[in-house]
Amino acid sequence: MNGYFNFDDFGNLNALGQEGGVHDWASFLRYLTSSHADPTGRPIATLSFLIDGNDWPAWARSFKQTNLLLHLLNGTLLVWTLLKLSRVSHSEEIAQRAALIGGAIWLLHPLLVSTTLYVVQREAMLPVTFGLAGILLWLHGRSSMASSQTRGTVWMLVGLWGGTFLGTLSKANGMLLPLLVLVLEGTVLRRACGGAPESSSLVRSRRYVLGIPLAAMALIIVSLVPDAVNGAPNIRPWTVGQRLLTEPRVLIEYLRLLWLPRSLSSGLFNDQIHASTSLFEPLTTVFSLLALMALFAAGLLLRKRRPAWALAILFFLAGHVLESSFIPLELYFEHRNYLPALFLFWPLALWLADDRSQGRTKAFASIAIIVFLALLTHARASLWGAPLKQAVVWAKINPQSPRAQTNGAMFLLTQGRVQEAHDLLTQAATRFPNEAQVISLLASTECRSHHLGKETKTRLLEAFRLDPHGTRLPFNWIEASLKDASRHSCQGLDLAFLDEAVASLSRNDRASTPGGQQDLAYLHAIIALANDNGDVALASFDAGLDDLAQPATALKQAALLGTYGYPELGLRHLAYYQTVHQPRQFHLNMPAIHAWLLERQSYWKNEFDELSIALRKDAANRQAGMSRAPAR
Repeated sequence: MNGYFNFDDFGNLNALGQEGGVHDWASFLRYLTSSHADPTGRPIATLSFLIDGNDWPAWARSFKQTNLLLHLLNGTLLVWTLLKLSRVSHSEEIAQRAALIGGAIWLLHPLLVSTTLYVVQREAMLPVTFGLAGILLWLHGRSSMASSQTRGTVWMLVGLWGGTFLGTLSKANGMLLPLLVLVLEGTVLRRACGGAPESSSLVRSRRYVLGIPLAAMALIIVSLVPDAVNGAPNIRPWTVGQRLLTEPRVLIEYLRLLWLPRSLSSGLFNDQIHASTSLFEPLTTVFSLLALMALFAAGLLLRKRRPAWALAILFFLAGHVLESSFIPLELYFEHRNYLPALFLFWPLALWLADDRSQGRTKAFASIAIIVFLALLTHARASLWGAPLKQAVVWAKINPQSPRAQTNGAMFLLTQGRVQEAHDLLTQAATRFPNEAQVISLLASTECRSHHLGKETKTRLLEAFRLDPHGTRLPFNWIEASLKDASRHSCQGLDLAFLDEAVASLSRNDRASTPGGQQDLAYLHAIIALANDNGDVALASFDAGLDDLAQPATALKQAALLGTYGYPELGLRHLAYYQTVHQPRQFHLNMPAIHAWLLERQSYWKNEFDELSIALRKDAANRQAGMSRAPAR
């Protein structure tokens, strides 16, 4: 609980304070619609963060405590679900023990520490909450159909459709609930009627309740394929085809970590995982694919003889259908196993709970496994509670991860250990010459000692040209370095060098997008402002709006013109925005809803009016000051 926010926490939770905090109904609605993570915007997950804070920056401990309580709730729901499933073909005593053992193994597994203590991954936890609740209602409705088909159907419908709806509004993989219930129906629940034939009306009711959301899920997934295939090259250094080849390797690694747990893992920084370029590059690709196919076949073959094992295998694979398939997400993250691993340990729990043979040995083994997992989880959670130690350990564990090296160096810098950070980054720069995140932090570290070396400058220009991740990080470094360059507080860093950096960045293949072109125009403009050239800055700002006309960008750029003493140019820039701005077409997704809401609230109009008044006032004051100046 003593840890801090990590990685994507900052990019997702800062919406709490983007407009001065969530303090009234209007700001609440703007916040609720602010997330663009999924087409849905994950509003339920977004809403849940208000439990812990309504402004940013915030106190991480409260967020982590809520995540922990949610993890405990999910563990309780899992035990309840396992109890119901175990009763299908086992005695009450065995069912109770199996539910407790299976739930405890999942609850205390060290691989799930990152999901629980990585605040933003509440988005991965909530679909499990709603999914398990939906499964429990489905099971209740299924058992109720014997006495009342109508009541049973209603319970099943509420559980499946409600759980899918709420889970999807938490994260997109919540839509997988119909597929997961289908896996349950095809494995363990095949025995639920004790071999007695069911009436055709019962079967038909269940088929309709399950079939409609299952068909909707399939249609949604298929509709995502074209955008994923076309969009992946613009945001990732691999294609969707390469991702599909890579994910079998990733899934086998997940299974290894789940069945052979350890106290340490790679954590949040997994950019050292490289995409497979063919079936045999790397060679583990084809073997992993064959192993995955064998597991899938085993799951199908075991449905009658070993339904618990069939459920464990098929549920795990079904749980990865979205995040470990064609969607162009990053290749690997531990938290993606939070849902798929729910029933993975239940077959082992059933065997340990059956005391008809080797009862004492199994009891001892059960306790030993749970204690062992608890100790591993304690060790891993303790590391999460020590941010500096965690960053350094992750940097050592992941020597091939540029992010891990950068993160470790940043924490060292916060502790004033500049030389250690410099040494770490120097070594990383040799391994990752094209990674702007490494080289730019090395440059900033050298500027702490007021001298940017020639070799680092050369490396920086080359990294900006070749960085495979786009223009955003180089953009941030150039913008942040403007003040030092203007003041000449770092030898070797001046406005001329920043011009070179922008020119190098413009040759990056990923700078050709509208957003990339706007970033370049902005950088040209702020360097021109630092050189007291307002007309050139205005022209560059206007050119940026030609590439991508966004109100927030126009406001920021006009405000900068005013700040640098050109309020008249700021007013001209706002007027230019009105000429190039095109009304946004409405789509059924959260970004479009957010844009519509801002228009409905006259949010941008009020912002433009307020800034225009301030710029006019500055222009009038400036004019008055010039008229009072003594003649020479």
